[in-house]
Amino acid sequence: MKRGAIALRSLTGRIAAAVGLEGAFLLVGTMLLAVAGSFIGPAVSLSIVGLVCVFTGLALAIPGRNS
Repeated sequence: MKRGAIALRSLTGRIAAAVGLEGAFLLVGTMLLAVAGSFIGPAVSLSIVGLVCVFTGLALAIPGRNS
């Protein structure tokens, strides 16, 4: 059990380091929404992941304001 916990901590640390803190929160939030949506129906979780991917793509494509 202890080795499994250490492995999970190492894995989450590597993922958070690769995508940054905001990306890690986005990934965890998307996964939690998809799991919650799967209780409603199997297509709901896929649509949640798809919508988050589309919104993330739009957020990255639209340039920010320089004020």
